[in-house]
Amino acid sequence: MTRTLSAIVRVALDRPRPLLVLAAVLLAVCGVVGAGTPVDSSRNTMVAADHPHQAKQMRYFERFGIPQSMFFVIEGGDAAGRQQVVDALSAGLADEPALQGRILARVDADTMAELVLLHAPERAEALRMLEPGLEGALQSAAGAFGTQPASANASPRGRPPPSGTEKLAALRQLLTAVLDEVEGGDGLAALTANGEEAPSRRGVDMQGYLVTEDGAAHLMVMTPELPSDQAEAVKPTVDAVRAIRDRVMAEHPGVTASLSGPPVLVVDEQKQIERGIATTSGVTGVGILVLLLLAFRSLRYALLTLAPVAVGVAITMAVARAIYGELNMVTSSASSVLLALGIDFGVYLLTRYGEFVRGGAEARVAIQRSVTRAGMGLFIGAITTAAAFLTTTTTEFTAYARLGVVVTVGLVLTMAATLLWMPALLWVAGRGRALRAPELAGIGALPRLLSRGHRVVLAAAAVLFVVGLVQARGLAFNTRFYDFIPDEGESAAALLAIERDPAATPLVAQVGAASLAEARTLSASLRALPEVSDVRTPTDLLPPLTAARQQALAKLAAQPPPDPGAWEAETDPRVLRAALAGLKQGLTRLPPGAAGTVAATLPDVVEKLERRARDAPDETAAAVTRFRQRLGAVYLRAWDAAAKVGARGHYVTDDLPAAFRRRYAAQDGSGAVSLDIVPEGEIWDPAVARGFAEAVSTVAPTATGLAMHVDAHLRMILDGFTRAALGAAGLVFVLLLVAFRRVGDALLAMVPPVIGFSWMLGTMGTVGFDLDAANIIILPLIMGLGVDAGVHLVHRMRQSAAERDGVASLDDVVRGTGAAVFLASCTTAIGFASLTLAEYGAMTSLGAAMTLGVSTSALASLVVLPSLMLVLGRAR
Repeated sequence: MTRTLSAIVRVALDRPRPLLVLAAVLLAVCGVVGAGTPVDSSRNTMVAADHPHQAKQMRYFERFGIPQSMFFVIEGGDAAGRQQVVDALSAGLADEPALQGRILARVDADTMAELVLLHAPERAEALRMLEPGLEGALQSAAGAFGTQPASANASPRGRPPPSGTEKLAALRQLLTAVLDEVEGGDGLAALTANGEEAPSRRGVDMQGYLVTEDGAAHLMVMTPELPSDQAEAVKPTVDAVRAIRDRVMAEHPGVTASLSGPPVLVVDEQKQIERGIATTSGVTGVGILVLLLLAFRSLRYALLTLAPVAVGVAITMAVARAIYGELNMVTSSASSVLLALGIDFGVYLLTRYGEFVRGGAEARVAIQRSVTRAGMGLFIGAITTAAAFLTTTTTEFTAYARLGVVVTVGLVLTMAATLLWMPALLWVAGRGRALRAPELAGIGALPRLLSRGHRVVLAAAAVLFVVGLVQARGLAFNTRFYDFIPDEGESAAALLAIERDPAATPLVAQVGAASLAEARTLSASLRALPEVSDVRTPTDLLPPLTAARQQALAKLAAQPPPDPGAWEAETDPRVLRAALAGLKQGLTRLPPGAAGTVAATLPDVVEKLERRARDAPDETAAAVTRFRQRLGAVYLRAWDAAAKVGARGHYVTDDLPAAFRRRYAAQDGSGAVSLDIVPEGEIWDPAVARGFAEAVSTVAPTATGLAMHVDAHLRMILDGFTRAALGAAGLVFVLLLVAFRRVGDALLAMVPPVIGFSWMLGTMGTVGFDLDAANIIILPLIMGLGVDAGVHLVHRMRQSAAERDGVASLDDVVRGTGAAVFLASCTTAIGFASLTLAEYGAMTSLGAAMTLGVSTSALASLVVLPSLMLVLGRAR
């Protein structure tokens, strides 16, 4: 190693300027390549695709598509105002290409037309009476009373004529709805309501608008047709929806419409991550520069320290793009992590260089000695840290594995860049003369303090070690990844508003059923589980096919189909008025008691309509035309669905309304349907999550989705990172044995990470700083981060001992290398602390945990390890 390092220094000192030109070119080219790396904010790529749990989810996605629903949560004002906003948003979004026919805001006839006659086949007569126009319907009704020719009494298109009682009942339903429409109401809703056999109205208000369980907010659900779940693919649609929302809401002050859902979160999180990368990288660079200025009291030294790591990070990010093509929510922090770790190499070299210069060595000798004397420590520290990062590849989480690979590559490249370019930079910057820098202020007092109080230090460290282990027992794991979303964002606000709402929560599991019949049976079994709060299934929309219903639908299917073109005719005001007058006259000629109570209320409705037709003929005729055309659109769809079911004798997914068919039906046309399973209780509670997953799996083994992921990911994370932490400790110790070739020295180097690990977990347990899906990576990484300082101190102890009759000088270890350890730990802590400034909560959590781990390990390195050297007689 010494010969290799000497050869590197000779090349750097003999050809410094060509090497620096090469470094500048690599920095520029790789910086441009790496800066454009896209960020994948999809959560569906976080776990290895071949993991059984992930494979189950991917099979579901292949069949039903990735859930891409967006939703508005409309709050503020009163119910009527929120309904106006819903109507305005629905109208504004209707022409958006990705949303056509994919908006569900109100359960009404227009949305649910296919269900109207399935629930109430007997209403076919009232609905189809308008096929010849309201005038024709009135004339036909009047003919039933003997005031018109018998031919007018025949049903249109050859259908069997109904009885007089049936006709009067249907006519009353129809005219009541028409009057409601003419008077400004929604006559279609009353005419097509499903009555007692309607599906549960949970989450629907009296007017059919989707609402939260408490009715305090209205909802709109959109299932856009999107090419993928990547941010760049969904962003145009999300931006378009937000632009339309902003235009609509400008006219409705006092009401808010917050947009959320997976596509929105993907777009928002990508923005947050990209801003976080820029912010944390900038803060890391500036913070480290300021710290180096304070420590070295030399701008030139500070810039010399930063230059090689900048080249190493730039090359690494370009390599990462070449390997993976993109970053993810975890690897997006790689640049800050590398800045934090890579700066250590320059700090250690410059600290040793400063020692030699202060000792009187001329420039070339000082450069050569700093590299050859510190280089082995740099190599061992880089390898052990990289090994700890590589243990993340043993977990099932692809995102963490990629971070481990990227940081490992980055450490090697940054170390190489430092060893190659730092000597050239020192030579060129000093123009062949030595560059002086003062010793780190205050470091000289530490050896004296430790000499007098090292036994007290060790006793206190032992007590705190035990306390840390005890306090760590109270450390919990926070499964709630919603905490990563910034609270101030609208997507987070909307998500949190419905998170615990039984009617709208996205915290559900999904499972596929081969058919609607199987889905009905499966949903009943799932609802019987105490761990399940509800099951959202399309079969709730479809009434059971009883013998009587099947017979009625079969009878309807045997009739000639309706004429689509017959519903478009305009209503003539004069003919309408005459028809109403004729019907009014006919009703007076009914014999007493004819048609029971039906006829008793009909004259009043006819009287009101006739008065409207007389006082405002054009407006009344226009309202009737509008109503008739709307009814025609609904009736044609209702009749088609009912006739197909009547002829077929069973349900298929094509019988569902379009908005529900697109949400629940399989994309492969197999007739399979998806069910949403809502958990009972707080799913973020590990015990609830496990109970729910186990119970659901007994009934639906293929169930997947977020509510199932909570338990599965918890097991994968805790098992995987516990295994990785143990593996990191074992691997690092083996590497130390190989490097130092002495068990005692390897054990000494392990002291900082082991003690730092205990102190870190104890502190987290004491202050309530829980582990989570982002910071769990600290478990294996603390071994690599903490052992780096131990490696350099033990390496310096061995060098000092070799020069001083077998016992090292505490001054050499602490004032020399200890100063570098302190400075390197501070720069590393700054790099990780900068992550806490990011908007994205995962980066914040990771940064806070890493900063704490680095700090506790550094304290153990600078105080406990030298004290242990004194007690063991390895230093004096």
